[in-house]
Parts: sequence; C-alpha cells; structure tokens
Amino acid sequence: MKCQSRKVILATLLFAVSVTTASAKEVQTRVFGESSATSSRGVVTRVIGERSEPAVGITPLAFSILPTLEAPCDKWSVHGLRINILAGRHRDVAGFDFGGLGNITVEDFDGLQVAGLWNSIGCSDGAIQLAGVLNRCDRNFTGLQAAFFVNIVEGTCEGVQIAPINRAIDLSGLQLGIYNNIDRGAGAQIGIINYARSLEGLQIGAINIIGDSTIPFCPFVNFAF
Repeated sequence: MKCQSRKVILATLLFAVSVTTASAKEVQTRVFGESSATSSRGVVTRVIGERSEPAVGITPLAFSILPTLEAPCDKWSVHGLRINILAGRHRDVAGFDFGGLGNITVEDFDGLQVAGLWNSIGCSDGAIQLAGVLNRCDRNFTGLQAAFFVNIVEGTCEGVQIAPINRAIDLSGLQLGIYNNIDRGAGAQIGIINYARSLEGLQIGAINIIGDSTIPFCPFVNFAF
C-alpha cells in the first residue's frame, strides 16, 4: 500500500510539472501556416515563420514595469492576467492584458488587450486589441483591432480593423477607416481612400481602387466578384 501511495504521489507531481511547463518538442516543431484557399483568382498558399524557443513555464499572473523589470521574466507564458504599468513582454498570453503604454506578446495572444499606446503580438486565433495609437500583428490575426491611429496585420486578417489607417496582407472581413490597404482579400473596405491589389467584395469611399479589376478605379462605390 505504501509503495502504491508513493507511485500515486509521484505521478501527480509529474502531471503538475507537465501542465506548468511548455513542451519543447511541440513548440519547436510547430510551423505557422495558412491552408490553401481557392477562388476565381487562383490559389493562395502561405507558410509564415517558425515559433521561437519554448517557454520556461506558464503563470496565471504577471506584473511588469518595463520588459526588463517584470515578474516572471519574458521567457514565460501568461494564462490569466498580465498588468503592465508601462510596458510588458512575454512569450504567449491568453486572457486579459492591460498596459499603461504598451503590451508585447512575442508569439500567441488570445483574449483582450488594452493599452494606452500600442499592442504588439505574434499571431492570434481570437483577440480584441484596443490601443490609443497602434495595434500590430506580425503574422495571422483573428478578431477585432481598434485604434486611434493605425492597425497592421502582416498576414491574414479574419475579422474587423477600425482605425484611421488599416493595413493587412490578406483580408477576410471588414476595414473601416480613412485609408484602407490590402494586397488581396474578400470582404469590404469603407473609408475615404480604399486600395486593394485584388479584392472579392465591396469598397465604399471617395477613392476606390482594385488593381486587377476590370474597372480598377471608381469613386463612391467599387466592387469585384
């Protein structure tokens, strides 16, 4: 009985360690990618980058003054709440993220980000970013970006961008602002100046440009399907 009890305790400890420590194999071999999407304009396939080094561990709470003055350090992931007096930087964040100036997540962010100036993340499967100046995603983003100046997604944006300036490589959703810019997409752009190199959808604004459309420029309303 004693031997069996010791085995149960040991198994419990090992399970606790596995939960709070990121798996190096799983993280290092994962590659971010986008599945092929077929449209009347062809097939677009893109693979975007590899993940960085695995996290040291996972914490439910993090507190930062600056990226160099934070607990725990930036190699950790946060699943819960992160409070940044000025700015904070961690590997992955899931939950609530609040920054006086800025929030930085190197890899995955899922949840709500609110910052006085800027939010910067690697990628997201579901996020709301609210910032006084800038929201930025380095790869693919799903959710809502709203800022008083600019939103940038350097990959596929599935959702809504609201700011004076909105930029995405690939859009599946809506851009609402003064100047909206995409390489390609499906959805709608509403603003004063709307530009798309390729679009399956609608533009509403004073200047509307769809580069590969039969009618590339049209004021007020432009569309391509």
